Amino acid sequence: MEPIKPMEPVITEKAFDDGNHVFQIKWDGVRGLTLVDDGVHIYNRHLRDKTRQYPDLIQMLAGLPKGTLLDGEIVALDDSGRPSFPQVMARDALSSGPKIQQAVRRNPVMYMVFDVLYWKGENVMALPWNQRDEILQGILEPFAGSPVQKVDSFIGEGVSLFQAVCKNNLEGIVAKRMDSPYLSGQKSELWRKIKCWRTLTAPVLGYLENEGRLRSLILGLQEDDRWNYIGNAYSGLDQKSAQALHLYLCNLSPLPSPFSVSPPLDKPHYVASQLLAEVRYAEWSREGRLRHPTILRILEDNHVQA
Repeated sequence: MEPIKPMEPVITEKAFDDGNHVFQIKWDGVRGLTLVDDGVHIYNRHLRDKTRQYPDLIQMLAGLPKGTLLDGEIVALDDSGRPSFPQVMARDALSSGPKIQQAVRRNPVMYMVFDVLYWKGENVMALPWNQRDEILQGILEPFAGSPVQKVDSFIGEGVSLFQAVCKNNLEGIVAKRMDSPYLSGQKSELWRKIKCWRTLTAPVLGYLENEGRLRSLILGLQEDDRWNYIGNAYSGLDQKSAQALHLYLCNLSPLPSPFSVSPPLDKPHYVASQLLAEVRYAEWSREGRLRHPTILRILEDNHVQA
């Protein structure tokens, strides 16, 4: 058997209720495909072998029969019990054996399984989701109480689940048609991802450019008497707005870096812009950066400019 490229959801802006769909929590981690052939192997969404990074999961999954292929998310929890993407990425990036063993003790992970593709050598991807889910339920029953868990499913009620997930600062939900097959390597509307977004308004402290074009805006927030870098943003700007912003910023007098700790940016231009960017983002990284920022609008003196 060979690993199979995973099925991906499309992004949908608004949660919905529908009796033909099942709704699941979108766990914020790294994709993990578990293949049991000559031993247990874990692959990421790009089919890179990550078996070495997760010896604790490999040991737990060793009892699965040959010819099994599962799909799920590898998750690390922070001190508050919520998924932490930086923590799981810290595990995923390790290559040294001693460091991996230390991480197993200090930074344990969970495997949140949501689908089965092969079971005892039989390809079950063409079966509808609800039949695959029944098979998965039986597979994972022996793992009750362990870090290997089946993702909970809620039939028909997406709006209430979405509200609860966002209230608890989780990533979002996934809606799946109950009759959907597993479409390897495809992004399909049979699965829909609805993300919990947050917003903030941050001063534009500078910009990056590339070949005479605006590449991104440099954002920061002030804490006490110092400025902290929170990331760059460009997504959300149309070409006309980006050109106008670039022209405006290029005509401002340059300033030294306002940050107490200068970020690792390539040839940044710092200016006193008096602009604010209203930004939508997924969450904060461990380093205090915005994850997946999108510019909603540019403000000046608290009034919409663009």
